[in-house]
Amino acid sequence: MPYRIRGENLTVPPEAPHPNEWNPNQMNERKREALRESLEEHGMVDDLLVRPHPDAARAEQGEYQVIDGEHRWRTIVEFATEHGLDVPVKCIDADDAEARKLTIIMNETRGSADKVDLAKLLAELEESYGEDLGTGLPYQQSELEELIALGKHDWGDYSDDYEEENDAKF
Repeated sequence: MPYRIRGENLTVPPEAPHPNEWNPNQMNERKREALRESLEEHGMVDDLLVRPHPDAARAEQGEYQVIDGEHRWRTIVEFATEHGLDVPVKCIDADDAEARKLTIIMNETRGSADKVDLAKLLAELEESYGEDLGTGLPYQQSELEELIALGKHDWGDYSDDYEEENDAKF
């Protein structure tokens, strides 16, 4: 199948999107706080993925169902309502099965950070941000401090040995 751009970018009132009932993704309180901090500091940088609400009457009233971004949506609705803002969304046509599958795809295909690489990046960013580094990041202060300490460790000898051992396995 050839690459295609799908959907339409829209801006909708914060009350127009609604959560779906099948989202298996969970978010702890610190991540919600970090999301709020990020919105305040950087603004909305990632659109919600929605579809017209599956209830035809609600769709006709301009309502949508969230496929990806439910946790962002919950935080964004509060933030947008407080500041009188609309919410950017990408709207696609999707039936129930496709919407459910896309929820899983979007939740599960974003990758995960290599702990040492993440730690090195955080240690580097600490020089620029100082005490404000934790703003918008999903870590408790103790976790952040541990990661930064890990990133400041000299990994030179360990990294080369580890890479050689693991390269031979693959």
